[in-house]
Amino acid sequence: PKIIEILINKRSQLLIDGAYNLNNDSLIYVLDDLINQKYIKNNTNKGHVMFNVQWDSETPTKDRVDVFKKTIKSYLLSANRLSQMNFNKNICQLKSNQVDDLRKKLSYNMVMWDFSLMIIPDTLKGIYDCESD
Repeated sequence: PKIIEILINKRSQLLIDGAYNLNNDSLIYVLDDLINQKYIKNNTNKGHVMFNVQWDSETPTKDRVDVFKKTIKSYLLSANRLSQMNFNKNICQLKSNQVDDLRKKLSYNMVMWDFSLMIIPDTLKGIYDCESD
C-alpha cells in the first residue's frame, strides 16, 4: 500500500515520508503533493489515501490535532482537484451520486498511534460535507 507516513517528535518536528518538513504551515501543500503523486497520478485516479501518523507521548496535544486537521484539509484539497478533473465542479457542487463516485476513486483513511498505543478510528463521516459560510 502507498501509505503516507507522518512522524511527530516531542518538539513537534515533522518527518514526512522520510523527509523533514521544517515549515508546519506548508504541511497541507506537502501532503497534497504526496497524495497527487501517490494516488492520483500513479494510480489511475483510484485509491484509498492512507495516513500513518505516529507521535511521541510527549508531543503536545494541540500540535497533534493540528497535524490531524491538516491531513484532512490536504485530502480535501486533492479530492477537490479530482472532482474538478472528473466533473468540472468543486466538491460542494456535486450531486450525491457524484460524491459517491468520488469516494470510490479517492477515499480517506488514517491510522494514528503514539509509541505505546495503536488507535484505528472509525471511518470519518461527513468528510465531504460542505461548511456554510
